[in-house]
Amino acid sequence: MNKKKSSGSFCFGIYLKKNSEKSIRILKKMWSVYKIHEKDIYFNEIEYLVSDLEEENVQPSNSEFREAMRSFQGQLSERESNMTLENNPEFCEFVICGTKKVLKIFHEHFAAEYPSGRDFVLYQRYCKGADLLKKLMSDAQFHLELHEREAVLAELGSRRRRYHVHPILQDRDEFGFWNRFVPELKKYPQKFKLFTRMSIKQFDFLSKKIRSRIAKSESHRVPIPPDARLMITLRYLATGDSFPTLSNEYLTGISTISGIVNEVCEAIWEVFAPKYIFWPKDLDNIAEKFEVLHKFPHCCGAVDGKHVRIQKPSQSGGVYYNFKGYHSIVLLGICDAECNFIFVSIGSYGSQSDSSVFNYSEIGRAINNKEICWPTPKNLPNSTIPYNYFIIGDEAFPLSENLLRPYSGQNLPVDKENFNKRLSIARNTIERTFGILSNRFRILRGEIRTLPKHAESFVKACVTLHNYIQKTSDINTPQVRQCEAQDEMVSNPASYRGRQATIGIEKRNIYKDYLYSQLN
Repeated sequence: MNKKKSSGSFCFGIYLKKNSEKSIRILKKMWSVYKIHEKDIYFNEIEYLVSDLEEENVQPSNSEFREAMRSFQGQLSERESNMTLENNPEFCEFVICGTKKVLKIFHEHFAAEYPSGRDFVLYQRYCKGADLLKKLMSDAQFHLELHEREAVLAELGSRRRRYHVHPILQDRDEFGFWNRFVPELKKYPQKFKLFTRMSIKQFDFLSKKIRSRIAKSESHRVPIPPDARLMITLRYLATGDSFPTLSNEYLTGISTISGIVNEVCEAIWEVFAPKYIFWPKDLDNIAEKFEVLHKFPHCCGAVDGKHVRIQKPSQSGGVYYNFKGYHSIVLLGICDAECNFIFVSIGSYGSQSDSSVFNYSEIGRAINNKEICWPTPKNLPNSTIPYNYFIIGDEAFPLSENLLRPYSGQNLPVDKENFNKRLSIARNTIERTFGILSNRFRILRGEIRTLPKHAESFVKACVTLHNYIQKTSDINTPQVRQCEAQDEMVSNPASYRGRQATIGIEKRNIYKDYLYSQLN
C-alpha cells in the first residue's frame, strides 16, 4: 500500500509547520466554510457505494473488500452526531486506521493479476470506493495535523513567561549589587581595584569614553545605568562567572546580562583599541628597552600564540579542536619589552598552527612582503656589525630576516646554546604578558561558553583593557598616550618566499656569533 499523503495534504502540513497559531485559525475557518457545502460528503457516498455493491451479485472470492467496506461504513454510522474530524482527534485517528485496513484488503485482492471480464467492471466499482477512502484518509490526516499543532501551541503557551519582569528582579534598585554594595566599595580604592582590576579613576575615565555607546534611553522602564553595565562586564571578564550568577548578584535578567556584556565589550574594542593597541613608528625605542631590560639589542617585539578555550560550536566539526585536546580560538600577540601588546590577531581556528595564523595575519603578510617601516640598521652595541631590527618567536614561527627563532635540536654547540638562552629570556616577555592577561581576566583561564564571535569579542575587550590598565597605571588622570602609530599596513596575499628563510639563517648566525663574542 502506498502510504504517501496526497499532495494537497502534504503542502498543507508544510504550511502549518511554518506559520503561527493565527494562520491555523484562518485555515480552520476556511475549512469550515468549505464543509458547509461538503459536510459528510464522504460518509454519505460510502454509504451509497456499499448499497450498490450489495445489489451486485459478487462472487464469494471477491466479497472480502465489500464486507470490509460495509463494516467500516457501519462503524462510521454509529458515531455520535457531534463527532467530526474538525473537533475530535481520536475520530481522525480512527478514520485513518479504518481506511488503511480497507485499502490494504483492496490492494491485496487485486495485486496478483489484472482483472478481466465481469471482474473488471467490479474492479472499476472498487476503485471508486478506494479513491473515496483515500480522500477521506487525506482529510483525516490534515485535521489530525491541525489538532497536533494546536496541542503543541497550547503547551508552548503554557511555558511562556508569566512576568514581564520577575518579582525577584523588581527590587533591583533597593537590593541590587550596584545600588547596595558598589557605593561602599568605592570608599576603599584597593578593594575596588581588586574587584574591577582597575583604579576608580581608570574606571571613571573608561565609563566616560564609552558612555554614549552603552547608555540606554528611558522608556516605560528605568534603564540600567552605563556605569552599572560597565561594572557587570568587568566583573564577568575578571572572574569568568556564569551569567546566572551575575543575574542573581545584580538582580538583572540572564538575557539582559548577556546583551550587556556583548555590547560593552564591543564598545571597549571600538573606542580604545585604536588608541592603545597599534604598531608604533618608534620601534627603535622599543628596541632600546629590550636591550636595557633583556640584553637583546635590536629586538622590537616578541610574538606567540595563546589558545583560548571555548565551548564546541554547533556543527563545527574539528576546525576549533587544537593539539592540546580541546576547542579554542587563537590569540596571536606581539608585545614590547614592558608586556604591552603592540599587535593582536584574534579569532583564528584552534586547529591552525601558530605559524599558519602568523602567515595569514596582517602583520605576517606585511613582514613577508617587506611593508613594515623598520628603523635604519645600526651597529650592534660594542661592535662594528651593522644589523637590522627584528621580532622574535619560538620554533613554531618561520625564520626570516626580520623574525628570529631559536636553533632546534639537542646537544647544540655552546654558541647556539647561548643564543637560544638569550633569545628565550627576551621571548619570555610574551609569555609573561599572556600570564598577566590571564591572571587579570580569569575568563581566559576557563571555557567560554558562548558563540565563537562573542568569545572573540570578549578576548578583544580583555586585551584592550590590559593595555589600558598597563599604560595608565602610573598617572593620576588616565589619558591616551601620545605615541605615534604607524600607518595602516596594506598587504597583498603572497606565498611565503623560501629566500627569506635563507637570509634568516644567515642573519641568525651573525647574531649568534655576536652574542657569543660578548659572552667571552
